[in-house]
Amino acid sequence: MKLLEVQELEVFYGRVKVVSGVSFSVEKGEILGIAGESGSGKSTIANALLRILPESAYIGEKSKVLYYGNSDVGEDLTKLPLPVVEKEVRWKEISMVFQGALNSLNPTLRIRDHFVETAKAHGLKDKDEIMSRASKLLEMVRLDPKRVLSSYPGELSGGMKQRVLIALSLLLNPKLVILDEPTTALDVITQREILEILRKIKADLNLTYIIITHDIALLADFVDRVIVLYAGRIAEEGSILDIFSKPLHPYTVGLLSSVPKIGQFSEPVVIPGSSPDYRRLPPGCKFHPRCPIAIGGICDKQEPYLNSVNSSHMIACHNYKLVEEKGVEIYGR
Repeated sequence: MKLLEVQELEVFYGRVKVVSGVSFSVEKGEILGIAGESGSGKSTIANALLRILPESAYIGEKSKVLYYGNSDVGEDLTKLPLPVVEKEVRWKEISMVFQGALNSLNPTLRIRDHFVETAKAHGLKDKDEIMSRASKLLEMVRLDPKRVLSSYPGELSGGMKQRVLIALSLLLNPKLVILDEPTTALDVITQREILEILRKIKADLNLTYIIITHDIALLADFVDRVIVLYAGRIAEEGSILDIFSKPLHPYTVGLLSSVPKIGQFSEPVVIPGSSPDYRRLPPGCKFHPRCPIAIGGICDKQEPYLNSVNSSHMIACHNYKLVEEKGVEIYGR
């Protein structure tokens, strides 16, 4: 059963379109991963879902973000008055763990004050109840409530701050949690611990996740389905098995092959070039200037549409059959 459905999402910064016609859905209980390089539009999509874009940005008129909650009929969050979204949707229905714990916590406030302010902003006034909820959630993320609630953010390690943010995101019992780069800047051991905590909390609280990351390898044993973004567009979408065992977009192959592997003595793949400038996007396929198998007269002229390969796998590439045949060899390996 669907919990969220995004239809033809467009986001503009002034006159510059940075998300172009992105559509996807999230099933109840699912973990959806969204991957891509910095600048691919991942965080912009997340912010658009909760209507927390900067003043210079706006969502296109034909876009829809349908939230179903416990209903069979989706409510379009892009059309709701912003005060309603702020009071009734954010944190109560959909919450978010923002990228960078250091920037998400006020260094002048103790951790208990973050919980109190968040709860009171959404109508929960009983301080004892707030502290009771906060303590239980901190225990769920393997922190000592007595110590942590009386601490300032600067007294906690990076991993502890990240776990505080996870607990804070769950304070008002949301159904969907968006995790924006939840393990960035953490060592690999702490990353693994955070993912284990998230997995357990999801099972205990019957949650649904959207996890956003530039590190596609992070998703391998955590998500159910993956969307690969490039230049504000979906390049490939598929089940975890589709994406990791048989990627069909040259960009996805490059992302996966750029991850160093234990026992691999050759250099990882480096995708040539850099992310495109949204003010001057190339014609045709937006990846073609960096693509090792681009076809002149086609890839540089015609933008590929997202088409189904099978019931769970979609691809936007004119030349995906060559990718299917050669895999990482398209990068000369």
